[in-house]
Amino acid sequence: MILNTKLKNKREEKGLTQAEIAYQAKVSLRAYQYYENGERVPDVLTAILIVGALNSTVEELFNATSLEYHKGK
Repeated sequence: MILNTKLKNKREEKGLTQAEIAYQAKVSLRAYQYYENGERVPDVLTAILIVGALNSTVEELFNATSLEYHKGK
């Protein structure tokens, strides 16, 4: 499963909106939307903030398989 799908699934599982995650992770709504739409990958600090907002772990959401779609870009 790719990163953006994992982010969306985890957010929906928690019953949160994109705006709520963005606020909790201290990123703009648009930035979070880029991550969830698969247009960008967050840097390490932002990834840590996002997984904190999702009450998850970096390992659960960010692994080599989840980043496969970025090869060749």
